[in-house]
Amino acid sequence: MGMGLFWAVALSAQTPTDLHLTLQSIANGEKQAHSGLENFAPTGAGANYDVKYHRFYWEVNPAIRYIKGSVTTYFKALENMDKMSFDLDNVLQIDSIKFRNRLVSYTQSPNKTLEVNLSSQIINGNLDSIHLFYQGIPPSTGFGAFITNRHNNVPILWTLSEPYGSRDWWPSKLDLNDKVDSIDVFVKVPAGNKVASNGILAAEYALDSAAKMVIWKHRYPITPYLVAIAVTNYVEFTEKIPLRGDTLNCLNYVYPEYLSTARQKSPEIIPIMQLFDSLFAPYPFKKEKYGHAQWGWGGGEEHQTMSFMANLDQSLVAHELAHQWFGDMVTCGNWQDIWLNEGFATYLTGLTYERLYNGVYWNAWKTATLNSVLSQTAGSVRVDDTTSVNRIFDSRLTYNKGAYVLHALRWKVGDSAFFAGVQNYLRDARLMHGYATTNDLKRHIEATSRQDLTRFFADWFYGQGYPTFNIGSCRSAFVANRIQIVVNQSTSHGSVPNYEIPIPVRLKSQTGRDTVLRLNMTGTYHSFLIDLPFRADSIWADPNLQLPAKYRLVSYFNGSPTDNLIGYCVGTDDVAHLLPVSVYPNPVDKSLTIDFQSNNYQKIKASVFNLTGSLVLQKDLTQVQGKVEWQIGTLPAGIYMLKLTDGNLSSTHKMIKL
Repeated sequence: MGMGLFWAVALSAQTPTDLHLTLQSIANGEKQAHSGLENFAPTGAGANYDVKYHRFYWEVNPAIRYIKGSVTTYFKALENMDKMSFDLDNVLQIDSIKFRNRLVSYTQSPNKTLEVNLSSQIINGNLDSIHLFYQGIPPSTGFGAFITNRHNNVPILWTLSEPYGSRDWWPSKLDLNDKVDSIDVFVKVPAGNKVASNGILAAEYALDSAAKMVIWKHRYPITPYLVAIAVTNYVEFTEKIPLRGDTLNCLNYVYPEYLSTARQKSPEIIPIMQLFDSLFAPYPFKKEKYGHAQWGWGGGEEHQTMSFMANLDQSLVAHELAHQWFGDMVTCGNWQDIWLNEGFATYLTGLTYERLYNGVYWNAWKTATLNSVLSQTAGSVRVDDTTSVNRIFDSRLTYNKGAYVLHALRWKVGDSAFFAGVQNYLRDARLMHGYATTNDLKRHIEATSRQDLTRFFADWFYGQGYPTFNIGSCRSAFVANRIQIVVNQSTSHGSVPNYEIPIPVRLKSQTGRDTVLRLNMTGTYHSFLIDLPFRADSIWADPNLQLPAKYRLVSYFNGSPTDNLIGYCVGTDDVAHLLPVSVYPNPVDKSLTIDFQSNNYQKIKASVFNLTGSLVLQKDLTQVQGKVEWQIGTLPAGIYMLKLTDGNLSSTHKMIKL
């Protein structure tokens, strides 16, 4: 990328205050499309056949909310069958259905399925085709999947079918396990209009003085909700994108009144496309195109090879482009796993701020995203109610928390393993141009990182809420560059008792030397003794915003830390001067055994502190004879620190009281 191009892109990039607002508009736009489709339940239509090809023929006028046309479906039987079904709203009228050139009977059910009685049986494994002719006014479900509107007083029509809307305007198969191998789209429109759709523009010609035909061909597998058309008086121009020694056409269909702005902003896609293409996998539909078609809603929709978008603002361009890999080429295999689409698209938008524009907006993006994630104490990335479109497209959980779970996963396994694992996920022959689940992503990251990520996904994907880490620190009284850091955690939701994750902590000296540590939390409480090559004077929790978590700097010691300053330990907490002792049982109910393993200690002070650092119990243990039984039944249940001291020797133990 040349410096001149980067300069132009950087100047037109959004300010940090725009970042979260743009994401909110993206999520709202996608959610609005079917906000009225609550309590949706899959019908199971099409379970006995595999769709191979659709040929669509539609007659539409952007000034009139109406569709007339036909869908020819080629399919393979998955069993011996004499019936087949489609998802289709029953307000659309079937004119006729032909199978093997004969009219066949059908029934439109109240549950919005079309049941077709075939004239003869199809043998399992055989290929066949069926032709459905229909027309009508597509229903209004929320904002609807089939919209007519106006821009600058000019009629416009567009479709948006995610997640359940394709049945509102064409007979489809609403599932997430059967992609259509290829499609042809024929659209008859009034003269003066252009039609945006999937694939390559194969033909565009006048039928007469009043009408024209537009034909698009798409030769990649496509999930039904990504089939789309948009119709208005578009102006067309192409942005050339150099990719790996080749050139990709980015086709822009924009309103005439937006043309000047669009031409100015269009080059911003070049470094974004090059980043995604190099960082993850080659652009998935390189043999055809990528494109933008302007529509009348805020936000956008990632229709395969041609996203429909309100404008060409950077965040929106990046988000919808990212979907071509995450959502289009590899599509979530169920709506519980929609984060594989939206979490990735949100995170890739963040990566543009990390890798482009000199990284100046990266922290702003992370801060805005974190503020959204931590604004409420409950909610999982996994969608727990797929009948609710509001839940599927929850901006805080599906988009922002999904993105930050990916960021935390990257921190846990490291950049090399993370990006290699995601590349393998996208290039997996079983997933490429197909469907995937969270377990597929987990499997690939485990393979590259050689880590078992079962607990990570249990905590961060299935679990609700977030952790709060309370961090205390002090310097050793005996070794100048040794510190002790004590961490305990609480969780905002009971679904996760504690999080197992490395915590990033930055230690810094007054002379400017610093280091970032990974404190590996595997339980509720941990104490870490650390030798440094310098004397640490201050501590920061998660300085680079790696985790969706909250932090508090507290004192678990008798020192008095001020702000980020590390206090002094009372007595000693370093390895060289530890008191040799064992304490059991732990957890303890009433009687605690303290085994000194020696008769050399005549006076031991036992002090119990709670997790805020307050002394709650203290006892002098005298005339020690190897072991002491200490009755602590009156101590309330909880987690404590037990400190045993004898002169310059001490030992600190985590103690759980039942």
